[in-house]
Amino acid sequence: MLKYILKRLLMMIPVILCVAILVFTIIYFTPGDAAQVVAGQGTPAEKLDELRESMGLNDPYFVQLGRYLHQVFVKLDLGTAMVNKTSITSDMQARFPYSMTLALIGIAFAICVGIPLGVYSALHQNKVGDRIAVVVSMLGVSVPHFWLALMLILLFSVKLGWLPAYGVGGIAYWIMPIIANCVGGMATTARQTRSSMLEVIHCDYIVTARSKGLKQSQIILRHMLPNALIPIITVTGMNFGGMLGGGLIIEQIFTIPGVGFYLTKGITQRDYYAVMGGVILLSVAFSVIMLATDLIQAFVDPRIKAQYAGDVKRRRKPHAREA
Repeated sequence: MLKYILKRLLMMIPVILCVAILVFTIIYFTPGDAAQVVAGQGTPAEKLDELRESMGLNDPYFVQLGRYLHQVFVKLDLGTAMVNKTSITSDMQARFPYSMTLALIGIAFAICVGIPLGVYSALHQNKVGDRIAVVVSMLGVSVPHFWLALMLILLFSVKLGWLPAYGVGGIAYWIMPIIANCVGGMATTARQTRSSMLEVIHCDYIVTARSKGLKQSQIILRHMLPNALIPIITVTGMNFGGMLGGGLIIEQIFTIPGVGFYLTKGITQRDYYAVMGGVILLSVAFSVIMLATDLIQAFVDPRIKAQYAGDVKRRRKPHAREA
C-alpha cells in the first residue's frame, strides 16, 4: 500500500510541472505587454524598455521559463502581482479558504442528496419516482451553473428579498452560491449511483441476502453500496475538483473573495503573474484531490490491495529460496 501511495505522489510531479509550463507558454504568447501593465498608460518608451530589461522580458522564452519554474518549484514563490504589487502567495493563502469552503460544503450536499436519490431511483426502476429522479438529474447536469446563479439572485434577492445578492458574511450569504455550485455535482452523483446500483441489485449475493430475510436497509448498506462504491468515489472526486475550479464564475457573480474572483480580476487587469499563480494553485489542489480519491479507492477496493500484496510476496519468494 505504501508503494501505491508513493507511486501516486510521484505521478503528481510531472502533472503539475506540465501545467506550469503550459500556463506560462500560453501567457508568454498572449498578445500584450507586461511592462505596460506595470508602468501604466502614458509611460515613455524609454522607461518601458528599461522596465522590460529589468523584468527580464527581453530574455529568450526558455530563459524566462526556466527562471519562472525555479522560482515556483524551488523557491516556492508564486511571484508578485503586477497591478497591486502584493505577494501572490500571500494573496492565495488569504483567498483559498473561501474557495475551499464553497467546494467542501458543495460536495457534502452533493453526496448527501445525490447518493440517496440515486439509490431510491435504482430501487424503483422504471417507476414514477425513478422517472422523476432521472428528469431532475438530467436537468441538474444540463443547466449551466452561472445561469442558475443569476436566476437565484433574481428570485431570492431581487423579487423576494430573502437572501443577500453578493458578499461574504453569515450563513445567508453562502446559500445561493453553494446551491448554484453543487447542483451539477448532485445530479452527476445521483446518475452514477443509480447506474452502479443497477449493476449490483440483481446479483446472486443480493438475492441470497434477501432470501435470508435481511432488512432492505441492511442489504443496501452492507451489500449494495459497498460493491457499487468505486465509481461513485471517482465521480465524487471529480465533482470536488470541478467545484473548486468551477467556482471561478460563481465567486465572480456573488463577489466571493476566493481564488476564482482573484483569477477573473487578474484576467481583466491583464495581471499575467496573478493568473499564472492562481492556475498553478488550482492545479495543485485538483491533483491533491485526485490523489486522495485514488487513495480512498485503494483503501476500499480489495483488488488494489491484493495487487500490491502479491507484488510484495513475489519479491520475497526468491530471497526465501536463497535462504
